[in-house]
Amino acid sequence: MNTMQQLGTDLSWQLLAFYLLVPLALGGYGAINNWRLIESIGPLWAVAFYLGHAFVPWFSTCLLTALAMRLLQPWRPRPVFIMLAGHTMACLITLPYITWLTSLFAMHWPASGLDAQPTSPLAVNYWGYWLRAGAIWLCTNFVFDRFLNLPRYRYDTVSRSAAPKSAAADTSVMASNVSRPAFLERVPVGILLPDVIAVKAEQHYIRIVTAKKSYLVLHRFSDALCELPSDDGLQIHRSWWVRRNAIQRVRQNARKMSVVLQTGEEIPVSGPYQVLVRQLARSTELPVTP
Repeated sequence: MNTMQQLGTDLSWQLLAFYLLVPLALGGYGAINNWRLIESIGPLWAVAFYLGHAFVPWFSTCLLTALAMRLLQPWRPRPVFIMLAGHTMACLITLPYITWLTSLFAMHWPASGLDAQPTSPLAVNYWGYWLRAGAIWLCTNFVFDRFLNLPRYRYDTVSRSAAPKSAAADTSVMASNVSRPAFLERVPVGILLPDVIAVKAEQHYIRIVTAKKSYLVLHRFSDALCELPSDDGLQIHRSWWVRRNAIQRVRQNARKMSVVLQTGEEIPVSGPYQVLVRQLARSTELPVTP
C-alpha cells in the first residue's frame, strides 16, 4: 500500500471535522458577528479576513502542540498540559500574525473599525486572547476526544490499523525481541513480559498480574508505564494497564465501562480512557455487552 492509499485509509470524518470544519466554523462565526466589517469591506472580504484569522492560528496550534507532545514524551504529562504548552507557544507566533493581518485590512479599509491585537506577553489583552483561544482549544479537543472517538494528544492511543494477534505469536515475538523491563527484576526469572496481562498501581507498589499468579513489587506505576511497550497494551484507568490481547470483552452500561480479562477479572475503565477502549473494540472486533 503506497503513501496516498494509506492516507486515504487512515482519513476519517473526525479528522476532516477537526482540521477543516472547526476552523471554518470559527471563521464563519466571527464573520457573521461583525456586521460593521461586512458593511465596510463586503461579505467576501469579511469572510476571507476571519478565515485567515482562524486557519493559520488553528494549524499553528495543532503543529506546536504535536511538537510539545514529542518534547514532553519522557515525562508523559496529561493531555491538558500538552495542549496548554502547545497553545502558549502558538500564541507567541499567531498574535503577531493576527496583528499583521488586521493592520493590512485596516490600511485598505480605514472605516472597518479593525484594531490590532497587542503582541507583548506583558499586555493585559494578550492574556485575554490567551484565555479565550485556550478555552476554545481545550473544549474542542475535549469534545473530539471524549464524544467523537478521536483521541487527542495521548501517548497510549490505539492504532486504527491494529489487528487481533494470537497470544502464542505475541509471546514468541516478545520473548525474543523485547528486553526484560526493570519492574520484572523482582519477580521469578521465568516470568517474561508477554506473561504480564495487567499492571495495577497500589500506592508505592504495583501488582503484576499474570494468568497464574499476581506479584506485588515496589515500583512506581508511572515508571512501569514507560517501560511497557505501547503496542502491547494501554492504560484504561489511572491505576490500571492491561494487555490488549488479554481483554476478552468490553462491558458498557449507561456511563460505566469495564473490561473482562481472560482471567475473568473485571477492571473499570475511567472516562478519559473509554474512547480508547471503544476504538480497540472496533479494531479488534471485541464483543461489547451490557
